[in-house]
Amino acid sequence: MSQADYELRRMPLQAYFQPEVPFIDSTGLLGLLRQAAFHDPLLLVGPTGLGKTLAVYAYAQEIGLPIVEFSCTEDTRDYDLIGAFGMEGDSTFFGLGALTTGIEVANEMHARFVAKKEAGDGAILLINECNALRPQTQKTLNPLLDFQGKLNVHKLGRAFSLDIGAKLWVVLTMNPSAYGGTNALNSDFKRRVQPVYLDYPAKENELKILMGLRAGVCDDEKMAIPDAVFAEKVAGDKPFVSMLLELAGDTRSATFEYALSTADLHQICRNAALWGVPKAMLLSTFKFEEAQQRAFFVKKVQSRMGVDVASINVLDAPATVPAPTKRRKTA
Repeated sequence: MSQADYELRRMPLQAYFQPEVPFIDSTGLLGLLRQAAFHDPLLLVGPTGLGKTLAVYAYAQEIGLPIVEFSCTEDTRDYDLIGAFGMEGDSTFFGLGALTTGIEVANEMHARFVAKKEAGDGAILLINECNALRPQTQKTLNPLLDFQGKLNVHKLGRAFSLDIGAKLWVVLTMNPSAYGGTNALNSDFKRRVQPVYLDYPAKENELKILMGLRAGVCDDEKMAIPDAVFAEKVAGDKPFVSMLLELAGDTRSATFEYALSTADLHQICRNAALWGVPKAMLLSTFKFEEAQQRAFFVKKVQSRMGVDVASINVLDAPATVPAPTKRRKTA
């Protein structure tokens, strides 16, 4: 099939620019990205909820670059990465996959840069949970991870390649191999990337992250933590947020299938503002599916905060049974 018989389809360039993200760089991850940018493909390895993806978005927004993001699963196939044919009426099109889209977006950004229509030059291809890919599918990425900078798409009889001067930085993320649903990385895959292993922030740095998300500092009202949460006391005169950080450490040091991440702590603080500390802590116990681990966490909440979550209900039954809710009329 010649290219005259089909069109290439992807979203417009503007779709790959995202709204500003509230990222607090207390650990130096953003600084690492600045230094490593467009050098080698970068593989960020660390527990979920650390802000790996958020940091990449913060860097892209700082420079003014688009991000083509793709999250891998065990069901990801070559066509998800390269593209596939489709039909609309009597017309045939080839919908680009994540990798081919990354190349095309980088080329478009460079063309705009040369024409002085845009300030940014380059694009980022962000591939999350790359170790969810099956070993054979991992090989599809290899040509983009080395000097070639191109993909041969045999079903089209053509290659997608970076134009001279165009820049595409491939950043990959993954959770440690101990997490479920992961595959070992091929040796040729590992040879092409620079891994960086990350761990949970030190307690003082994690506190800085939460403080950086407080109301008046964080511009996003939905994501901001009210000052009242930081003033909250538990178990006598202990600061709630400090005890929350201690609890997170308890889950990370124990042999837990799930550990409270920085993102979880942010959510719990926002829940505390919405529902109060006791119910926020009850909701946090639901993150632990395994009964023994949940029981351990419940005891830790009791000992550190003096909150008996076992006596709290997530639902508050009304004093009287209300009348049935009426459906709102629609036009």
